[in-house]
Amino acid sequence: MNILITGASGKIGLNLAKYLIEKKYFCILNSRKKIKFNRIKIKYLRSSISEKNFNIPKKTDILIHLACDTKNILKKNKSFKKNFINDKKIYNLVKKNKKIKKMIFFSTALVYSNHNNKKVDENNKKFSTLSYVRYKLKSEKLFLKLKKIKVYVLRVPGVLIDKNKDLNFLSTLIKKIRSNQNVILYNKENFFNNLILIKELNRLIVHLVKNKFSSGIILLGVKKPLQLKLITKKIISFYKSKTKITWKIKNMGYYLNIKKLVNNYRFNTLSTSSSLMKYLKKY
Repeated sequence: MNILITGASGKIGLNLAKYLIEKKYFCILNSRKKIKFNRIKIKYLRSSISEKNFNIPKKTDILIHLACDTKNILKKNKSFKKNFINDKKIYNLVKKNKKIKKMIFFSTALVYSNHNNKKVDENNKKFSTLSYVRYKLKSEKLFLKLKKIKVYVLRVPGVLIDKNKDLNFLSTLIKKIRSNQNVILYNKENFFNNLILIKELNRLIVHLVKNKFSSGIILLGVKKPLQLKLITKKIISFYKSKTKITWKIKNMGYYLNIKKLVNNYRFNTLSTSSSLMKYLKKY
């Protein structure tokens, strides 16, 4: 089975490629950047999607589409239209390719960032107005028009890979607590499970590749959300930190209902507490 991964030089793409190769899949890695990765079951497609000569290799069975601009995604004045233009090109190439059986598209759980302490799922229609989100939503609708193949749109939360290098809410909080900095946080009663360990994400991808499921949008996350005050307490206890938390109230935050992932796609996730402790103990 041949799997094409776009955006393969990114942290998620590279980690996923290594995992798939260990599972004996043949990977075609697409990236503008050079990938320092020497393995037997691999092929490189060194090209930007926006280039005229870019094409999906004819022997591709599965397409995992990660490639997109993610720089400054929270900036309101930045346009991410180019992401959609590239996605539209991928859509047209997939339509022409007669061998592709499945496509996995990486979207974002940021679509829900307008909610405050509310449990959200795939049925929620109140979306963020960020440019990055708007174009991700347009791409979701576009790819789900592909009826001849299975399409899985993953709304991905913060992916936990390396707590020393990650740039997300949890990794930033951990770094501050580990270095005994005092921290200002908001809404200690709010629940949080907006994360997934890279190992769990990789395991899900193989699960979708191997099994026959209906196309659809899948919200990712972990089960058993924890209140933010308990999460900070666990991190402080783990490091025996002297950090002091100042709690304030602000209209922000949401947590994830992953019932569809568990029931429809038969994927059992870790709990928030278990994921957090694995992340803390990794390095």
